[in-house]
Amino acid sequence: MHSRKADGCLNREAEGCLKRLLKADGCLNRLLKVCCEPRSCPAGEACQNGSLAKRELPPLRVVSMGAKGWGVVAQQHIPAGALVAEYLGEVVTVAEGKRRLAAYAASGLAHTYLMDLSKAEVIDATVKGGTARFINHSCEPNCETQKWQDGGELVVAIVATTAIPAGTELTYDYSLDPQAHLTAQLQAAEQEAERRVRRQVDSRTGEEVEVDDLDPMHSEDEAA
Repeated sequence: MHSRKADGCLNREAEGCLKRLLKADGCLNRLLKVCCEPRSCPAGEACQNGSLAKRELPPLRVVSMGAKGWGVVAQQHIPAGALVAEYLGEVVTVAEGKRRLAAYAASGLAHTYLMDLSKAEVIDATVKGGTARFINHSCEPNCETQKWQDGGELVVAIVATTAIPAGTELTYDYSLDPQAHLTAQLQAAEQEAERRVRRQVDSRTGEEVEVDDLDPMHSEDEAA
């Protein structure tokens, strides 16, 4: 059993720590999706699990994919399990994300790039973002999104799920819509703003009346 030290390394007391850290699948921090702190990692400069912002990631290229719009291709071979890119953008609250999503829709913007980060925050890469926002969907993807802890902050990483030859388009599965959380909240807000109205019969007068479901002064007992 390993205990977390103040310096954040989970491997320091483990036998053969240095050798395991040099292997991507042997680092406990990596298995937990936590980037190592270079000053405390026993592997030192040889650590392969440092900050995403400082890591040497494989070169990618944004290209036109015809009818699909823009896409991203690998410029060199990428091994399975390798970190491909970080999903960069503006980190905003869910409330601000909903406001932006509505504003984008109202302006007629065809493509938006909002990714759920946590229950409280989203990443908006629509205006300010990195290459990863142009990665397209596929039902048979070669990448996936993962949540990582990097320097105490939650980030979204794009990770290769299989070996990717140079010149191959990068894809991940959109089936778990990255904007589903925001879209659901936006729809709920719109429904509340429209105030649901239904028709009932007033038991006192026998007349059909409109009853506002959201009016706290109306109750089912009163309308029955």
